[in-house]
Amino acid sequence: MQGGVEIIEQEGTGLVALIEGGFADGEEVAEVLKSYLLPMQEKGIDRLVLGCTHYPYLIPAIKKILSSRIEIIDAAGAVAKQTKKVLEKEGLLVRETVTEELTANDLISKAASYEFYSNGATDVLKSFLPSCPRTTLHYSTDF
Repeated sequence: MQGGVEIIEQEGTGLVALIEGGFADGEEVAEVLKSYLLPMQEKGIDRLVLGCTHYPYLIPAIKKILSSRIEIIDAAGAVAKQTKKVLEKEGLLVRETVTEELTANDLISKAASYEFYSNGATDVLKSFLPSCPRTTLHYSTDF
């Protein structure tokens, strides 16, 4: 405990695989979450900081397990802001004024090309991306 604050770290082994497999809710994910969350709740946590960009998908399941007094802090907004800063710094941020409702396919069809990088199975990423002949997907463990 430092400065009256105790930090409890808990690695979420297996959660990303469940989410990427399409299991963000249900009994299997609930059992895994309970094994991580209930011991922390018993220790009296008052906040849960989600430390992975996948974890916001679990918020509904987490809320079913934890007391409503425990605040869930989702860092996804901070990650998005930092990503924007990096893209701006590198001159890679594309700003397009949208005057009509466009789908992801509409936006991709207007672009010259997109490159996506993954350090995991690309099949999952492909399932989220619209099909486009100018889309390249790279797999690497060098991140």
